[in-house]
Amino acid sequence: DDNPEQAREDEKWQKVVPRKKTQERNQLARRERRSALILKPNGSATYEDIVSKVKENTALTQVGEAVKEVRKTKDGNVLVISNKNAADKVAEYSTSISGALADEAAVTSGKAQQVLLEVTMLDSTVSKEEILEALQTSLGEGNKIEPEAVVSIGMTFGGTSKVLLKLPFRIGEVLLKKQTIRVGWSNGRVPEALKPLECFKCWDYGHIGSKSTSEVDRSKL
Repeated sequence: DDNPEQAREDEKWQKVVPRKKTQERNQLARRERRSALILKPNGSATYEDIVSKVKENTALTQVGEAVKEVRKTKDGNVLVISNKNAADKVAEYSTSISGALADEAAVTSGKAQQVLLEVTMLDSTVSKEEILEALQTSLGEGNKIEPEAVVSIGMTFGGTSKVLLKLPFRIGEVLLKKQTIRVGWSNGRVPEALKPLECFKCWDYGHIGSKSTSEVDRSKL
């Protein structure tokens, strides 16, 4: 028998679920923490020396455009904070700055912040190569997909495959907004972002502060 009270409860539930998922998608960018580089002066070099040399080097123009803020830490080091859309290029910028400073400063950085995404409803025979190719095609040449982006491929009870991906936040956000991705003969679904562990000490993901092996400590910056 139809129950009016139950019908109303069901209607409420149907309204709540989509809104929650939409909020999860909209909040992905806000969960991102900007990446940073720390330049530690060597010898007699000062904070001012390092900042001046980096800013005056024409080879670092692209790096400068990706910087949101430069400030001095309590230890006298140079803290370079990147824009959100440049977080996945920090390793490249670190190499460029190291080359420009030579022996005047040591450059350290954490990995670009990453997000875990799950792609479901894929064909049971899907391969890692197919997934990587589909990601590159869907996300475009401007979003380079590395082989390690595919963390695992597993089977579901329904006989389909699900894939766990680890992508830089900026790229992950693009895929999450698409909500679907064509892989082989399947239309995979990207339901929501999975929240990875974040280390308060080094700002990297996948572990907590007590398990950090990094020599970089950003907990007091």
